[in-house]
Amino acid sequence: MKKVFLLFLFSISVFAYNNIENITSGLMQFQNKSVNVDQEKLQTLADFQDMVNTLKNAYTMGDKSKAYIIGNIYMQEHKLVDSVVKPDKKEAMKWFKRGLDAGYGLNALPFALSYYLSKKEFYNALDVLEKGIKSKFVDYPSQVSLSIAYAGIVLDHLHKNKKYVEKAIDLLYPIVSRKAISSLDYVFANLLNLDNRTKLANKYLNSACNNPKVPPQIWNMCIQGEEIKAVDTKTGQTIKRNKKNNCPIKKLMPGYN
Repeated sequence: MKKVFLLFLFSISVFAYNNIENITSGLMQFQNKSVNVDQEKLQTLADFQDMVNTLKNAYTMGDKSKAYIIGNIYMQEHKLVDSVVKPDKKEAMKWFKRGLDAGYGLNALPFALSYYLSKKEFYNALDVLEKGIKSKFVDYPSQVSLSIAYAGIVLDHLHKNKKYVEKAIDLLYPIVSRKAISSLDYVFANLLNLDNRTKLANKYLNSACNNPKVPPQIWNMCIQGEEIKAVDTKTGQTIKRNKKNNCPIKKLMPGYN
């Protein structure tokens, strides 16, 4: 089975690119960028404890959004002058769960992928991601990230389960319909292909490949087949094809038949 590429989007731009096998390391790269910890001010173990206590107090006082930051901090290693604070995944997951239970949807991403997916508990991971997508406090970029993760798990591990393929399509459709995002269109096309909806799958596949902001990983897959290559007659260089050209599913999604 050829693995589909997952990517997490920060705002409308790209978080990072990782296939499903490297999703945990990719998540860590995202988390390291998502929490702004001033290491110059964070010199000692006492400084670290003060910072964590301040965030926990804010959480206790009602700012439940701090759970995500706390969880990220526990996922990282902190090299201090007088100590090294090692990552504490178990503690991090507690905080991500608390944040998700409080309605902050992005907490579902590390909770599902670093906890359930790492244990190959695919159905639990999907349940958590769905909860995140439908959370009270979740913006559109976060929904996109959660949706791509959801689709990736279905495509890589549950592609023979018709029920979950159909559920993924239904869950992602309102999000995909809002904006043309290459990564999201690509995984959605894969799902539609599994559901034998070839015509509609090609529509989203073409949208993914023709998007001016198509990521290089997806574009590399877009130019695998002869039918989707275009050559400049003057320079001889391969160029992006126009929207009139078709993207055959069989050329872009081997393995998902």
